[in-house]
Amino acid sequence: MPSDHLSPWATAWQRWNALPPTTRAVIMTLIDNVGMSVMVTLLKLLGSTYDSMLLAFFRSVIGLAIFMPLLAGYGWSLVRTNRPLMHVLRVGFGASSMLCGFYAVTVLPLAESTALNFTRPLFMMVLAVIFLGELVGWRRWTAATVGFLGMLIMVQPGGAEFHPAMLVSLLGSCLGCGTVVVVKKLSRTDTTASLMFSASVVTTVITAVPAYFVWKTPTLIDLPIILIMGALGTCTQFLFLRAYSLANAAVLAPIDYSRLLFAIVLGYAVFGDLPAEATLIGAAIVASATLYIVRREARLKREAATAPPAPTQEPR
Repeated sequence: MPSDHLSPWATAWQRWNALPPTTRAVIMTLIDNVGMSVMVTLLKLLGSTYDSMLLAFFRSVIGLAIFMPLLAGYGWSLVRTNRPLMHVLRVGFGASSMLCGFYAVTVLPLAESTALNFTRPLFMMVLAVIFLGELVGWRRWTAATVGFLGMLIMVQPGGAEFHPAMLVSLLGSCLGCGTVVVVKKLSRTDTTASLMFSASVVTTVITAVPAYFVWKTPTLIDLPIILIMGALGTCTQFLFLRAYSLANAAVLAPIDYSRLLFAIVLGYAVFGDLPAEATLIGAAIVASATLYIVRREARLKREAATAPPAPTQEPR
């Protein structure tokens, strides 16, 4: 069909697909960061009225509802998997991480809860050494040590600004590492839709019983906010998974730190919160350390991919 007869949407879609994959990934990451920042802002607004467990249940149910029309149109083949136990493991990590994050967001200022999430690459590196036997050189260990010092500056254990929710947020980041590891394995065989659908189903089941005990019927004013919060959660999850399937972490990691800027702006505009000086200093240190680790890992992978094969010894 000639392009002159294409609808504006079809033309826009053609132009979008014509962009390089890395460019699309960067754009999706920026949109994801804006959407995630708006979602946690709405979550914090709702957190003064509803329990974080109930909000997690709402988020999962809405995500599940979004998938129903897709299943009706495309059938179960869209979400079929041959690795159900891996999906359960992934969702176990993801649901636990989400619950920790939801609780932290409802208690801590937005900038602080966002900044603490940036510690995830530090935990990823340590867990890779412990559970995967990965060899890490002195450069990355030094960067990780600096990053953890930045984390201590943000948390200030024993200080007047310390709150137990900071530890919950860090636990959520650590659990999120398990999600990333399992998703990397599943993404080789399963679709993005399958990953998201299993997350919605299992998380709904996990949070249903606790939500029953803290149930509070949403008001007509809160209901649209809850619906938007849940829809944003699903959309941002899709954008995140899709972006990281198009570009490597070394490219997208610097873009991801724009979330802190959005969190500062929204935190001040909606709640009148300004981040503490220690939060900004610690976040800058953590961001610098994690960026170095991500880029160093990407460089090592490139070198390993281009290195000539080791010579084989002749059998004696």
